[in-house]
Amino acid sequence: MPWAGLLAFAGLARTLYRLVANGALTLDTGIGRRLRPLGPVHVVIEAPPEVVFDVIAGPYLGRTPRDLAGELEVVERGSDLVLAAHFTPVNGRRTTTLETVRFQPPERGDFRLVRGPVPLLLETFAIEASSSQATGSGRSAARSRGSRRRRSGGRPRCAGRATSARQGWTSRASSPD
Repeated sequence: MPWAGLLAFAGLARTLYRLVANGALTLDTGIGRRLRPLGPVHVVIEAPPEVVFDVIAGPYLGRTPRDLAGELEVVERGSDLVLAAHFTPVNGRRTTTLETVRFQPPERGDFRLVRGPVPLLLETFAIEASSSQATGSGRSAARSRGSRRRRSGGRPRCAGRATSARQGWTSRASSPD
């Protein structure tokens, strides 16, 4: 009989861990948390700021392309604010973050975590004409900066990696490497 109780407890602990790591359950005791910066990420893109902004905001404010269906689901759309679920693979599993995304065309986008595996996630990207824009080359500078609050030790560290993996997605998608 004592084994049955131990097995039930182990099963419950495993289920709770999976829910927290996947972002389905948020437990924030406020103990052992620290605020960590994200970025800054700075990338020069060979396109005018308006085009860069449209490429970034398009899947949120317009129709989400089929290619992004496994990574992004817009739950609610407004004229400048959306509620979106982001799906990120981490250690063979899918982690979900639910975020509000506010756009200020054509130069800014703000991401704020609503629900996910970390208690706080804020990210802002800014797009501006680069210094060579005056010469007509059509270059833009995209900057991303933010902060994330996570546990200072123990699990689920994979949750922190999930949110870090998405950080800088704009620069990775646009960089020539």
